[in-house]
Amino acid sequence: LKHERPEQRTATRLVFLGTFAPLASSALQTPLAHAMADITQHVRELLCTLVADRLGPERVAELLGDRIAIRVFTAYLLKDADNIPPKGTYEPRVYSNRGGVNYYRPDGWVQVWIKAIDQDPDFVELQDWPIAYHGTDSSKLGSILEAGLRKPGELPRVQMAHGSAGAGPEGAIYTSPSLWLASHPVYSTLLKLDDERWVQFAFKVRVRPNSYKVQRSTLSSSEHWDAGIQMDPNMPHNESLEWLNASSTDVLVVGLMLRELGPVVDTGVFGTLASRVVAHPTKGPEYSWTALLQATIRSGGYIIDSGDLRLGFNS
Repeated sequence: LKHERPEQRTATRLVFLGTFAPLASSALQTPLAHAMADITQHVRELLCTLVADRLGPERVAELLGDRIAIRVFTAYLLKDADNIPPKGTYEPRVYSNRGGVNYYRPDGWVQVWIKAIDQDPDFVELQDWPIAYHGTDSSKLGSILEAGLRKPGELPRVQMAHGSAGAGPEGAIYTSPSLWLASHPVYSTLLKLDDERWVQFAFKVRVRPNSYKVQRSTLSSSEHWDAGIQMDPNMPHNESLEWLNASSTDVLVVGLMLRELGPVVDTGVFGTLASRVVAHPTKGPEYSWTALLQATIRSGGYIIDSGDLRLGFNS
């Protein structure tokens, strides 16, 4: 598959790779292999269902092929909701540092691989592009898979969804180095799959170094999140969690993240906290999940202290 350079492309041309094993073959035991096969089939059926109406069966087949590739990031910080590692002993799991930005291991997510553009010899430069995320509603999966992330108004179907805090008159694409922030239900809405079972989506992206403006989380200090609690346990404060990207050519979609919530989810993958989400009596499961998440993070002592906050304003 050939690709236009990021600044030349008019659409994101994607292909899902073959089977991906997250462990060495010697460590891939039969139960895990069966679980991976089940998850892969489940994800494929889910994506086909969600994007077929918009893209059509032929385009879905072109995008997904006969097999899709996934990687499972099992829950660790949220693995046992009653015994979250305390802040004083927790060590963030940093996979790499790209463009001066840490890439933290996702906590209880399934990643669908999109064509590994950063391994293409024509895109060596992407090795240094930081990894970030963009939470989205399931109704937008098809258009983003087809055309990439775009600013409001750039395409007729791209409309503003969450306000434009910090963006200029030309608008911006919002991304975050934090999957915890990008997956907040304000951005990554919950799609009901079955009774007491929901799924969230966030796109994994690469962002051109120094092409973005950094600002504090606009959810912090709002009704959606307690200003005194870290939105991301990997980051000591909430002052630099949002990136504003002025050009769509500076943001390249490279993966799709999925997380399931509800009493029947696989706790070995998504953690026990995810299994405690229920439909809120009046507001929906989003409020149940946010309340659980804040309470759990608070119980681990992930509170923003004044020293960290000062560092945030100076960074």
